[in-house]
Amino acid sequence: MATSAPARLPAAERPQPPARPSSRRRLLVFGINYAPEPTGTALNTTWQTEALSELGWDVEIVTGVPHYPMWRRVPAPPRERHGDVSVTRRRHYVPAEQTAIHRGVYEVTWVASALPAIRERREVD
Repeated sequence: MATSAPARLPAAERPQPPARPSSRRRLLVFGINYAPEPTGTALNTTWQTEALSELGWDVEIVTGVPHYPMWRRVPAPPRERHGDVSVTRRRHYVPAEQTAIHRGVYEVTWVASALPAIRERREVD
């Protein structure tokens, strides 16, 4: 028994995605480490966000205050542009002494401070 192919709607009748003010793809990155931190995850996150921005993506990152590898806060504005990447920094606890409890508090305060900033953000892809 032969089956017919599904009927295709003419292009004019197909559902269209909602119109956007920009045709650029939007990306929101959530990560505690970012430039100007000189090592580790910050380098990877910074490189990836900048590379996507150069490829035409509209990139925004919600990140923590610079603190690594010295484990103390470095002054930084709460909002800035790093190239074409929009950077929002949220304050969090930075432990001077590394213990499991301090590390847990560090992670919890980072997430608690960053979640409101993420909820405020515009639609992303």
